[in-house]
Amino acid sequence: MKVTPEAKRGTERRGFIRHALAVPVRCLKEGHAHAPEGEARDIGHGGMAFVSEQRFSPGDLVTVQYPSIDRAESLRGEIVWCRPLESPPALFASGLRFLDEAMHFRARLVEQICHIEAYRETQKRTHDRDLSPREAAAEWIARYAARFPR
Repeated sequence: MKVTPEAKRGTERRGFIRHALAVPVRCLKEGHAHAPEGEARDIGHGGMAFVSEQRFSPGDLVTVQYPSIDRAESLRGEIVWCRPLESPPALFASGLRFLDEAMHFRARLVEQICHIEAYRETQKRTHDRDLSPREAAAEWIARYAARFPR
């Protein structure tokens, strides 16, 4: 059975276990000064997916930054796919493959930080609790760390 390029791209896209999230990111293409804002959508062992206004091309090297996280953290990888979204228009979904195993470890830390920040925001919005990052982390770890995907 012959594997079509489309099928191969689909395999690349799904070559890692994905954990859904929705956090703001900035996506800086190597060699460019402007990093448009976007949103991380999935993150997993081998890479991540994000949405932004910029159309990337397979092979582009990109640094993804997390402006909502106090600690300056970034991930670097190679774009493996990019497609326009039907809704909302003028946005593109892109898949990023991490360049090495160290990026995977950093991605897991960033993913946990994102979950903690989302927990902190939810506590503020739904329970009017203004938790510090440290308090939110302690509560999130006590409640959810054991179930956090490995």
